[in-house]
Amino acid sequence: MTGILRPQKGCVRICGSDSAGMKLGEIGRRVGYLFQNPALQIFAPSVREEVSFALELKGYSSEEIGRRVDEVLRDLDLFHLQDALPFKLSRGEKQRLAIAAVLVNKPGFLILDEPTTGLDMERRRVLSDMLRDLKQKGIGMAVISHDRAFIDRLADREVRMHGGEIVEDRT
Repeated sequence: MTGILRPQKGCVRICGSDSAGMKLGEIGRRVGYLFQNPALQIFAPSVREEVSFALELKGYSSEEIGRRVDEVLRDLDLFHLQDALPFKLSRGEKQRLAIAAVLVNKPGFLILDEPTTGLDMERRRVLSDMLRDLKQKGIGMAVISHDRAFIDRLADREVRMHGGEIVEDRT
């Protein structure tokens, strides 16, 4: 779904375009991906630098970066940790940091692999509310999760797979 592997048959459409003709960078600008293990995508020396990295790379102004980073850090209750070393954060804080680093880019589509791992009930609710708001704004998403209650609050469509095959597809 992120374009790293190309389909052997059929096609994958991203925002209406066939991904076969898209470069990885183009797909990356449209699709935000959250790894199952947040430690695999965290690398910066501070929480703020982690969240701002992609925006700086894309050439956003420092004012725009500051505004967007502050907003997502506040939304995910990380603002007070903005100068902290990411590797010293708790599992749940790392998860929220990885989510912040994805959401700050405002992708058109999200792929979230086990987004509630390490989050307490209140933070799961906050994340669910944020994702519902994004969905209402037209942001598409695929959520991979074993958290039944989270999926029930969020999903319009549910696809269950086993051994790489779809075994259930319901709305």
